[in-house]
Amino acid sequence: AEARGLVSEILEAGMQPDVATYSSLLALVSRLAEVDGPAGMEESRVLMEELEAGGVEANEVVFNAAIDCCAKAATAGASPSLCLSRGRRLLAGMARWGLRPSPSTYHSLVDLAT
Repeated sequence: AEARGLVSEILEAGMQPDVATYSSLLALVSRLAEVDGPAGMEESRVLMEELEAGGVEANEVVFNAAIDCCAKAATAGASPSLCLSRGRRLLAGMARWGLRPSPSTYHSLVDLAT
């Protein structure tokens, strides 16, 4: 809810969040996912939806941060199978955006699968 609140504040200030904003917010949410996996997964999901709805062009950094949230959430109380499924959907999303996964992307996915 904190990350979404920051997006709302940015919008209320008359500014538009960009890809750097979402990358930073997802890094913040990744920390949340380390302590509250389910909350981190939900925040990550909502941020990615807002990014897409806002017409922000995602990049590899954004997707890697979202996948990293899934990996961290799986170790902090979120359903591992749900986290893996979400990670796979994000990987498919990268392909839809024409983005190539990096070694970091695959590292996070391997973390999810183990």
